[in-house]
This record gives sequence, structure tokens and C-alpha cells, in this order.
Amino acid sequence: MSGYVYRGRDVGGDAPSWGGVSGAAMDFSCVESNKEPQTRSLREFEQHLNDLKKENFSLKLRIYFLEEKVQQKFEESDDDVHKRNIELKVEVESLKKELEEKQQLLDETLSRAERLSRQNEAELQRHRAERQQEVSHVQEVLETKVQLLQEEAELARAKAEHMALLVDSEAQRRLALERELEKTEDRVMEELTQQKLLPGLQVEELQSREDPLEIEEQDRLSRYQTGQVGELQAKIRQGEARTQKLQERLANMALELQSAQEEAQRQDRTIQNLSDSIGSKEKQVAELAQVIQEQTALLCSPDVVARHSQLQGSGPDSVQQQVLGLQASLFQAQLELQAGQRAQRQAARTQQNLDRAVQRLESDLQGALQHRRDAERHNQDLQLALEKVRSALLEREERLEEAEQQWRQRGEEQELSIRALRASLLAREQQREDGDLLEGRGQVQKLRLRIRDRDRALERSVDEKFRCLKEKEEESRGLQLLLREQERDVERQRCVLTHNEETITSLEVLLRARALELEQVRESSRSLRQQLQDIEQRHRGALKERDAIISQLQVALQAHAQESQVLRCSLLPRDPSAPNRVLEELKLRLQLKDRLFQDVLADRARQAQEHQEQVQDLLRTIRSRDQYLQDSASRLGEVMTEQTTRLQELRQQLSSGGGWTLDREEVQALKEEVQALKEEVQAARQRSKENQELSRSQAAMLESLGRTLHVKEALLRVRQKVLTAHVPQGPTGTSVSAGPPEEAGGALRPPPGGAADPGAPGAEGEPGPAGRTTGQRPRPGP
Repeated sequence: MSGYVYRGRDVGGDAPSWGGVSGAAMDFSCVESNKEPQTRSLREFEQHLNDLKKENFSLKLRIYFLEEKVQQKFEESDDDVHKRNIELKVEVESLKKELEEKQQLLDETLSRAERLSRQNEAELQRHRAERQQEVSHVQEVLETKVQLLQEEAELARAKAEHMALLVDSEAQRRLALERELEKTEDRVMEELTQQKLLPGLQVEELQSREDPLEIEEQDRLSRYQTGQVGELQAKIRQGEARTQKLQERLANMALELQSAQEEAQRQDRTIQNLSDSIGSKEKQVAELAQVIQEQTALLCSPDVVARHSQLQGSGPDSVQQQVLGLQASLFQAQLELQAGQRAQRQAARTQQNLDRAVQRLESDLQGALQHRRDAERHNQDLQLALEKVRSALLEREERLEEAEQQWRQRGEEQELSIRALRASLLAREQQREDGDLLEGRGQVQKLRLRIRDRDRALERSVDEKFRCLKEKEEESRGLQLLLREQERDVERQRCVLTHNEETITSLEVLLRARALELEQVRESSRSLRQQLQDIEQRHRGALKERDAIISQLQVALQAHAQESQVLRCSLLPRDPSAPNRVLEELKLRLQLKDRLFQDVLADRARQAQEHQEQVQDLLRTIRSRDQYLQDSASRLGEVMTEQTTRLQELRQQLSSGGGWTLDREEVQALKEEVQALKEEVQAARQRSKENQELSRSQAAMLESLGRTLHVKEALLRVRQKVLTAHVPQGPTGTSVSAGPPEEAGGALRPPPGGAADPGAPGAEGEPGPAGRTTGQRPRPGP
């Protein structure tokens, strides 16, 4: 008996031996709380921790079976017991050293994981700072370029305004000269009409003076006007070409700035997502480290060690085993509760990350809507500009028609005046011929020469007038051609505007689809929250059931201690008929315990079946979600193909239409929108891939849970075989610690409203009270 007590101290008095129990309890709790994989170092740490748990569980089983063997043989020879105790003590010391080495390895892995997380955070911060510097530098360069372009555009506008002022001044000057010519002609005509009765010589002299001056003045004025008009037109064309080039450069720079800003926004979003994931992983690592520290502190606390040594030193072996089993079950319940709390916190963190992602999507949606409003406003401005251009063209056509009418009226007036002059000349000649028949032939010849010269001058002036009229008509035709070209440009712009409206409607449809998808994601998040709440409620119910089982076990333990005391007192008189009666009672109680144990196994199998059904339900929901994500990705791909086909049609129309810078800018904007949509589709596909990886990790977790259930069932079968192997023994093999049937049934019967909890003693291979009562011999009386 002393060797048995000494062995109990060696096994239970050391702090690392409790690590085996804690490792066995932490095995299934950590497997249940194992979520998606983190970095590579953390995955290695979890694998190493699982290996340690398995080793601790196997060592605990070995210690249990060794205790059984020692319990069967400890009355055969005290020397063997002492030797076996010494061997076990040596083995426990070696296990202590191994456990210390494993703890050191765990500390090293934790420090390595923390160091890697710090390095990753520093690299992320550095990359983010570099990106911000690059973006700021690009923004500064683009701002300087935009300022330079604005200055050049202002200079070009000032030059164009100056040219327009020059054109207006020249036009006013031309009108003033024309008015002066008209006034001089009117005055000369009045003088001629007033001086009809004067001698012919004065009339010829005046006309000879007037005609060269008029012709020279008209030639000089026409040459000056044509030269000025040509120069002004050349300058206007140069200014328009320069402004067009500046507008193209400004549009290209604006597109580059917009693409740089979009790239910076995408990088900021990715950095925010990475920082959120790293923060959640760091919190999870800190929680795991805190849990490990708490468990090690609890296992190594002097109160626990003293209580365990006290229990080992006093009281029967079965009571000690039951107390240890209860403590192990309590410890396991605490671990499972902490695992549930960690899972709840992890779910809350994932929900926060989802909320942040939804907020970012909403902000991107608002940006897309704002971009659409800007495009509509730009289209309205273009329509207003088209209206202004149309009104200006109509005014110009009216002015041209008025100018043509004025030129025609002037030509007709000049023809009339020429005819009147010719008639007056003919009349004067007739009067001279009638009045001056006696004058000499020389004077008549001079008059004829002068009249011929005057006719030639009149013919030249008429030809010049007709030539000017032809030039004006050619200019009016050129202006009409320009007007037609502008009308064709207006029609092209209308076509492009209609295409833009179609693309806007398609983008609105795409935005609605994205909004529906966002609503569906919200619904899925709500369903996940509801599932988490249901799991939490189930966990609380299981904890309540476990507390009820623990209270029942405590009551059964007290009744068991009292019954063992009564049986010890009843076995003292050594009545020859008493052992047979006691054996019969013990057999009946063992049969009752076997039946109860079978009931517990049936309940456990039913719970495993229910758990498997829940796992299948979760897998079905995950598959349905994956199918929905694939369908949404296919729909987005179809929308993108439609957008690309429309873009190709726009390109074909633009290539057939010719060089129009405004259409090119619109097409460039549409290209950018399509590129943004492609990027959004790629992001959605990336999110679907991440969801698939998450579903795979969840499936792996569920498979691990299934494996743990199989391990539990195997351990239950082992315990059942051990019990059935120890039941048919004789009077020496029956246990003295068996209580009455009612109390034993109350200790093993599950509470009303639920089955036995997976964390109860005996469900995970723990050496509970039922497994330690069949291999003990009855102790002799005093």
C-alpha cells in the first residue's frame, strides 16, 4: 500500500505530469478552435503543438495502463513494486525534461512568430510610405504640368482674342474706307450732275482726275484687305492648331493623373486590407499566447500541486481518481469555454473586416456614381457648346447673305450710274456735234480718245467689281462647305452622345447588379451571424449540462465515499455468509453500470451522428455559396464581354469618322471605365478564390473534427473492452468502491434535456472513475 501511495505522489505531485492531462484536454479544444491558417511560422507552431498534444495523450495512456498493471501486481512483491515505482519516477523525470524542451521550443516558435509579424508590419509600413512618396511626387509633377498647360492655353486664348480684335478692327477700317468711297462717288456724281451744263473740257478733266484716283484707291484697298485677311486667317489657323494640341496634351495629362489616383486608391485599399488581416492575426496570436501562459501558470501553481499531493496522500484510490477526473473535466470545460470565446472573438473580427470591406465597396460605388454624374454634366456642357456653335453658324450665314445682298445692290447701283454716265456722255457728244460743227478735227479726235480712255477705265472698274463679287461668292461657298462639315461633326457628336448614353445605361445596370450582390453579401453575413448566435447558444446549453453533470458527479462522489466507509465497516466482523451477499450485490451493481455505460455509448453515438449531420449541412451551405460566387463571376464576365463589344463598336465608328479630338477623349474615358470594371471583376474573382480557400480550410477543420470524433469513439471502445475484461473476475477482482445502483445511475445518467457532453470524463479517453474500479483488489481489514 505504501508503494501505491508513493507512486501516486510521483505521478500527481509533479507539475509536468498535469501537462499530459492538459495536453489531452487542449488537443480537442484547440482542434475545434483551429481556424484558417496564418503565416508559415504560425502553421508550424500549431503542427508542433498538435504533435505535443498527441505525445502527451499517449504518455497519459501509458501511465494509466502501467498503473493498472502495478495495481494488479502490487501485492505480489514489494520489491517489484519499488523497482517499478523507481522506473516510473525515472520515466516521469525524463518526460519532465522532454516537456521542458518542448516548452522551450514553443517559446522559441512564439518569439519567432512575433519577430516575423513585426518584420512584416515594418515592411508594410515602408512600402506604404514609399508608395505615398511616389504618389505625392507624381501628383506634384502632374500639377506643375497642368499649370504650365493652363498658362499656355491662357496665352493661346489671349493671342486668339488679340487676333479677333485685329480682324474686327480691319473689318471696321474696311467698312470705313468703303463708306468714304461711297461718299466720294456720291459727291462726284452730284458734282457731275450739277455741272452738266459746264464745258466738256472741265468734265473730261474732272473725270480724268477722278478715275485714276478711284482705281488706285480700290486696288490699294483690295490688296491691303486681301493681305490682311490672309495673314489673319493664317494666324487664326495657327492659333487653333496650337490650342488643339494644348487641349490634347491637357486631356492626356488629366487621364494620366486620374489613372495614377486610381492606382493609388487601389494600393491604399490593398494596404488597408492587409493591415486589417495582420491586426486580426496578431490579436489571435496574442490570445493564444495568453491562453498558453494562463494554462501553464494554472498547472504550475502551488495551490494545485498541494491539493493534488493532499488528495494522493489521503483517501482511497477510487476517490482520488474520481476527483482527478472531475478536475480534468473542469479543466477541459474551461479550455472549451475559452476556445468558444476565442472563436466568438474571431467571428467578431471577421465580421468587422467584412463591414470595413462593405464600407469600402460603398465608397467605391459612390465614386462611380459621382463619375457618372460628372460625365452627364460634361455631356450637358457639350450639348450647350453645340447649341452655341449652331447659333454662331446661323448668325454667320445671315451676315454672309446680307453682305452678298449689299454687294449685289452696290453692283447694280454702279451699273446704273455707269449707264447714266454713258447716256449723259452720248447726249453731250450729240450736243457738241450739233453745237460745234465748225471746230477742228483735232479737238474731236482728242475728245474721242478721252472718251475711249474713260470707257476703258469704266470697263476696268466693272471687271474689278465683278472679280470682287466672284471672290465673295467663292468665300461664301467655302463658308458653306465649312458649315456643312461642322454639321457633319455635330451629327457625329450626336451619335457619340447616344453611344455614351447607352454605355451609361449599361453601367447603371452593372451598378444595380453590384448593389444586388452587395445586398446578398449582407444577407449572407446576417445568416452567418445568426449561425454564430445559434452555436453560442448551443455552447452555453452544453456548458450548463456539463455543470449539471459535474454537480451530479460530486454528489455521487460523496455518496460513494460514504458507501465505501459503510462497506468497510460492514466487512470488519468477518461473517462467513457476508462475502457471498456482498458479491451478489456487487455483481448486480456492475451489471447495472454496464447497462448505463451502454446507454451512455448509445447517446454518444447519437451525438456523433447529429454532429455529422450538422457538418454535412455546413458543407452544403459552403457549396451553395461557392456556386453562387461562380454564377456571379460568370454574370460579371458576360457584362464585361458586352462592354468590350460596345467599346470595339465605338472604336470602329471613330476610325470611320476621322480625326475628332472630343470623340477620342470620350472613348478614352470609356476605356478607363471599362478598365475599372475589369479591375473590379478581378477583385470579385479574387474574393471568390479567397472564399473558396476559406471553405477548403473549413472543410479541413470539419475533417479534423470528424477524426477527433473517431478517436473518441475508439477510446470509448477501448474502455468498454477494459471493463468487460475486468467484470468476470472472482471475489478478488471485484471493486470495493462500487456504490448503490441508484447513485451510480445518477452519476452516469445524462441530465434531462441533452445528451452527455463531449468534455465529460471518459469521453476523450480520460481515466475516469469507471475505468479504475475493476482492477483493484479489496484491501484487508486492520
